[in-house]
Amino acid sequence: MEIIVTHINTDFDALSSLILASKLYPQAQLVLPGSCEQNVRDFLAQYPHEFNLNKSKHIKLNRVTKLILVDTCQLSRIGKFQTLTQGLPCYGRIPIHIYDHHPLQEGDIKGELMEIKEVGATASIILEKIKENNLTISPFEATVAALGIYEDTGSLTFPTTTSTDIFAVAYLISCQADLSVISRFLEKQLSFDQIVILNELLSSQEVHQIGQTKVVIARTVIDKYVGDLSVLVHKIMDMESFEVLFCLAAMEERVYVIARSRTNKVDVGEILSEVGGGGHKTAASATIKNLTLDAAQKRLLEILNKKLGSSSEMITPGEVIPSIEIITYLHPRNFRHLINKSLALPIQNILKLVGDVGDMLKVNVYVVGGFVRDLLSGKPTFDVDIVVEGNGIEFAEKLIQISSRGDTSSVYYKSHERFKTAKVIFADGFKIDITSTRQETYEHPAALPTVISGGIYHDLLRRDFTINAMAIQLNQAHFGDLIDFVKGETDLKEGIIRVLHDKSFIDDPTRIFRAVRFTSRGDTSSRGDTSLRGNFKLADHTKELIIQSATKELFERLANQRIRNEFILILNDDNPSEAIFQLQEFGILKYIHPSLQFKEREELLFKKIAHTLFYLEIIISHKPLEKWLIYLLALIDRLSKEEAIEFMEHLKFTKVQQKTVITDKENSQTLIESLKTHKKPGAGELYQLLTGVPLEVLVFIMAKADAFDGEEIASSIKKQIVFFLTELSLVKVCITGEDLKKVGIKPGPVYKEILDKVLAAKLDGKLKTKEDELKYVREFNCKDTKNTKEIKE
Repeated sequence: MEIIVTHINTDFDALSSLILASKLYPQAQLVLPGSCEQNVRDFLAQYPHEFNLNKSKHIKLNRVTKLILVDTCQLSRIGKFQTLTQGLPCYGRIPIHIYDHHPLQEGDIKGELMEIKEVGATASIILEKIKENNLTISPFEATVAALGIYEDTGSLTFPTTTSTDIFAVAYLISCQADLSVISRFLEKQLSFDQIVILNELLSSQEVHQIGQTKVVIARTVIDKYVGDLSVLVHKIMDMESFEVLFCLAAMEERVYVIARSRTNKVDVGEILSEVGGGGHKTAASATIKNLTLDAAQKRLLEILNKKLGSSSEMITPGEVIPSIEIITYLHPRNFRHLINKSLALPIQNILKLVGDVGDMLKVNVYVVGGFVRDLLSGKPTFDVDIVVEGNGIEFAEKLIQISSRGDTSSVYYKSHERFKTAKVIFADGFKIDITSTRQETYEHPAALPTVISGGIYHDLLRRDFTINAMAIQLNQAHFGDLIDFVKGETDLKEGIIRVLHDKSFIDDPTRIFRAVRFTSRGDTSSRGDTSLRGNFKLADHTKELIIQSATKELFERLANQRIRNEFILILNDDNPSEAIFQLQEFGILKYIHPSLQFKEREELLFKKIAHTLFYLEIIISHKPLEKWLIYLLALIDRLSKEEAIEFMEHLKFTKVQQKTVITDKENSQTLIESLKTHKKPGAGELYQLLTGVPLEVLVFIMAKADAFDGEEIASSIKKQIVFFLTELSLVKVCITGEDLKKVGIKPGPVYKEILDKVLAAKLDGKLKTKEDELKYVREFNCKDTKNTKEIKE
């Protein structure tokens, strides 16, 4: 029996090499010697009947007459089949044929036929043999082969790619390889575990100067098995301008080492062969047993010193290397057309100008976050956040210099030196925020972040949700290219709120408020209908993380002002009831105040407030109104005055806001009863009743009456308050103190009494003009010798 075997932890190049080799050896059995990478497992699960693959346990070694090895010649990577390389008692040494693109290392298996070429993928080598023998392959076999070549060459972008690989792909496409299948399986979204590990590797980087070479070592400890670590290393190399990278991961009592090199000075395959690993000059891996992570790193540095130089100097722990061009890896979609179509011309011009300045300074520059999210969802915003892979303040200075053409009085900026941020204000008042790309760490849960410099990847990964972790590049050569590491565009289309890593809510609990706020944003075409659900829903895992994170201890660590600010943002949304309801469901309301509840009463009040605001929108558009404060009055309506004051002080609301709440608690019910009793009070009486009451309290009174006092009473109360707001509150007395002085009245407190009486008469319709008011004053018999006689009508 002939068998074709590849290496343990089979990747797509290994799988495709198995399939293609079966064309050269049609009688051979295809064997997987052990585990497969996750994306290969997914592929085989989707196409379970396309190939006749055998597991190693089903192969009896004493029946094997020929061993064909593909994509490996390492003894340690073929499992139990290494026994066959030493010969069997019944046959002696059996024929071994080897097809591999890894360079030979000492101790590798030798065969009677060895097709070893340093190309990008083993599949390319075998495909050449298939063409030489005029053999044919099916479209599906061509698809699998192309998967292998694309994966091992980084879609033909890795330095190991050769013309052999490129011609092989061209031939496979002529054989009708399905590129949509290839795209689907090669562009997998990272799991949350992988994103966490990637973040840890990026934040743990140490740069060592060894001889003439800078070597970066990144490390992590993983408490459970996570596959496809090589994918993460590929991502890091594509994001950063490292020459040499070694990633060490301690996992399941082993240290896994994956290495990449972009320089001919460092052969990582040769270096890792010293610890039982191997691979190419540019890519290699090893598994080290019986050593701790620290000991494994120490051993690696000893080997590097021996191979590259006599001493090793660590430059800076965690030093961040500037980001390189990453869009080649990402194959970005371009949205130049959407920018031109959706944005006003002045904003288009500013974005293009920002890109031009980036080119002048030779730095990458992007528009990020909510601007990108809203642009892609068809709701362009005027909040423009720019990030620069460089010094944000220097960038702002250059931008002002170029845009003002020397007249800096028309354009200016405000800066924050510590964080390298600036706000640029243009002549027409339009503002943009400019920051340096950075990464953040948290000393403890709920702490404010510690900020250090970083590339665009670090800057996007520090954000709250995938839909906010996108950027659009503005440099001229890539203007409009979408930078999207975490499939934010996909989540945006599907309406998913997803955090970037498992510790996101622990690092910053305010993200919980933002998550539920997104889910409460409904279609606002029917304003006032609080039954509308939001456009977004929480991803299942994100919801689980909120439940796990929502503890009293965590929220006690959070600064009260930060809770207040997030609370205000939620209550300012068009549909705050959904978000407040979710905060209760997650058990968070009780951490804000133990008496807070959102039940049928509160839900009804929220609905009536929405209807009332819709009714008043045009009527009181000229009056400043804090909408969120009205909803807050409803939320704390069941609290006593003392509890409400405690709540407001605890979250550090302003004195004015606290006064509004106190006014509501002391007067709103009395006012409702008064308005019920006096269904048609005089204008002056109504003015005296309502003047000085905060507008938010008046709106809440209208909503509360609508909720609990019946249609007729509610309508009467609403009409009285609207009459006050639209007419009575606008009535002004024409005469002034100067006029009273001319009449002969001595200045003093009596002036206020006179003017109040004039206003009351005017409200009741007795006075129309200034002359009427002066005549009204003269009619008072108030001119005695001291000018202090009591005023009488």
